[in-house]
Amino acid sequence: MKALSIPKLELQAALLATRLKEDVLKALTIPVSNTFMWTDSTTVLQWLNSGSKQPTFVANRIGEILESTNVDQWFHVLSGDNPADTGTRGISEESLKTSSWVNGPSLLKSGEWLFKPSIEVLKKIHLAGPTCDPNEGLEQASNFSNVAQKQKQPILFAWEEFSSFRKLQRMVAFMLRLSPKHRDYRTKVKEITDPVELENAIQRLLLIFQKESFEAEYLLLSCIKNR
Repeated sequence: MKALSIPKLELQAALLATRLKEDVLKALTIPVSNTFMWTDSTTVLQWLNSGSKQPTFVANRIGEILESTNVDQWFHVLSGDNPADTGTRGISEESLKTSSWVNGPSLLKSGEWLFKPSIEVLKKIHLAGPTCDPNEGLEQASNFSNVAQKQKQPILFAWEEFSSFRKLQRMVAFMLRLSPKHRDYRTKVKEITDPVELENAIQRLLLIFQKESFEAEYLLLSCIKNR
């Protein structure tokens, strides 16, 4: 199966919580006047509060969540107050006895969360569009088609065409000389003698390698930077 990004996994968790809520309400024999939903993912809260068109994966799950809950029922919980983190990250036996996994999060006992709705959390975060989903990239679904078009990062180098890394390194070093930042390395002769210039070329190649090999992470970091 295709690996899911962290935001999508958080969305799956919110969907599972919604389904479990419905099962619990059906099993209870006492009336429940109101329910409250919690997530430590601000991305999920953004998707729930956003009126923008979302990628198919996100839109389908948000639609199911909002069929049995509304936005006002969803609240943000900090990771430190989230009992689920205790169960997934592991904890010693002694610490478990006094943990939020057994006793519940302390914020529920204080009642302060009732006066801090999740919308206040979202006001502090710039609402980015669906492009901030790293697995979707720059996916945009057409109104007239269910086929999504994905725009991936272009391949900058045809790595297999270079006979050696040394040759590639020197070519990049010459290219960097065109940048005003590296103008001090420009010489009349076409030789590279300064080891710093070669090191700059290696660093630039590493950046390109990372950008192409970890495209999803690069897009996610770009979204965070632009918030």
